[in-house]
Amino acid sequence: NVFVTTSETGQYSVRGLPIPQDRFARDLKSEVERKLGSRRRADGNADLIISVTRVLLKSPELSLIAGGKSFIDANVTVRRVSDNTAISGPTVFSGLPEETRMGGIVGAMTAPKALDDYNETIEGFAEMLYEALFEGGTTTY
Repeated sequence: NVFVTTSETGQYSVRGLPIPQDRFARDLKSEVERKLGSRRRADGNADLIISVTRVLLKSPELSLIAGGKSFIDANVTVRRVSDNTAISGPTVFSGLPEETRMGGIVGAMTAPKALDDYNETIEGFAEMLYEALFEGGTTTY
């Protein structure tokens, strides 16, 4: 099972999109579940708990100043279903979109539209989390 909470979220900036934190949590949960695919089973023996601590979608203006990609930070725990003990974590994890994003004027001019940035950041987080869990990827990027 996958659980996403936003109760520990300090910074939540989605570039002015009308997306409340509960919808964000549902969107992130759905994408992580989609990415897990057949590895996720109803009779599985572990829960994946994602406690989001920060969401920052970088606007063109912020790209001009700070550059870099948008990102999601979370504490991730894998917990045994039978007795609720942690198998792994909580581990600090950051996920971001795959596309390169430059700083300065070029970064501001090529920044994706807000909704595209939102979707790409959620997809990137899910992909990086999958790699960290199953393909030996690192837990912090």
